Amino acid sequence: MRVDKILLVIFALTWFFLCIDSRRSGWDEHAYEQFKNSCKIWFWLDTFHVARTRQNCLRFIRATWAALLVAVSASTIAVLIWGR
Repeated sequence: MRVDKILLVIFALTWFFLCIDSRRSGWDEHAYEQFKNSCKIWFWLDTFHVARTRQNCLRFIRATWAALLVAVSASTIAVLIWGR
């Protein structure tokens, strides 16, 4: 197995365990309390004409973290493949 594939598996497993742990430890509730007054989240929900609900706020937070993880994973793999 090549190094880039190993790193991709590590990123995927890390994200998987973070999701499981966040559900178990009540991370959603803490995240909502922290970000519910953030005008950035509500700006994007309003931009896409999405209702301002707790569930949509949490979906936005999860999607943002997932996009960040994908971007970091893709850039790491790109550096490993083309940076030699």
